[in-house]
Amino acid sequence: LPWPDFDNDLKEVLEKAKQRGVEHIIVVSMDATEAEKIDKICSRNSDLESKCHAGFGLHPKHVPDADVEDVLKQFELNEKIVCVGECGLDSSPRILANGESPDIVKQVQRVQLKKQIDAAVKHQLPLNVHSRGAGHHTIDFIVEALNEIEDEEKKPKILMHSFDGKAKYAVNAVTEHGFYFSIPPSIVRDPQMAKMVKQLPLEHLVLESDSPSLGPVKQQRNEPANVSISCRAIALLKNLSVEQVAKQTNANAKLIFP
Repeated sequence: LPWPDFDNDLKEVLEKAKQRGVEHIIVVSMDATEAEKIDKICSRNSDLESKCHAGFGLHPKHVPDADVEDVLKQFELNEKIVCVGECGLDSSPRILANGESPDIVKQVQRVQLKKQIDAAVKHQLPLNVHSRGAGHHTIDFIVEALNEIEDEEKKPKILMHSFDGKAKYAVNAVTEHGFYFSIPPSIVRDPQMAKMVKQLPLEHLVLESDSPSLGPVKQQRNEPANVSISCRAIALLKNLSVEQVAKQTNANAKLIFP
């Protein structure tokens, strides 16, 4: 929502989402600049935008050029932040080309992700995780970090956003570590994600749009109202009613976010 794609019609986009039954929207940042814009969106007093909630993080696409500390200092200033992220690991070639070498970029991504995991623990907030081309490596890294935390109650809930890894890694993350997975409208054109959703319990799924990306039609602007498409797709794959999926994913989201 902080992207220029919505500068001219954000109010209408939020109204459409409300009409589709969307009650709350988590708006996550990719860097410090987006965090500032998101804060303004979520701070407005209209009935629609009061339903938007901020998540601050540093996306791996901005590593190593950006400093995660510029984002993390926002947590000391804003008590309304509901999650840390979007953060994570990204091993896609265009992202790894950002630095001196792919190995350096990967290492810096891990350092920045660990700092954000630590922030989630410190502020007792869930972690919204991006994993692209990193498969089980992202999950393994997070699990290793969580294993260092002795107090189980201080371990943050983990939400894997639009995970593109193999279904078996997602299943293990749920059964062994209690991770959650969010499903965008692009599931209708993503056989691998559909396979994953079939195998994951509904109690560990939530809906996401990832607007303006990951819409049902490639290269067309996506928007929050389209989570209804995610909901219908999950219902079809699991042979459930749309109402059942909507009710359970809504309950799951309320468990993840404070």
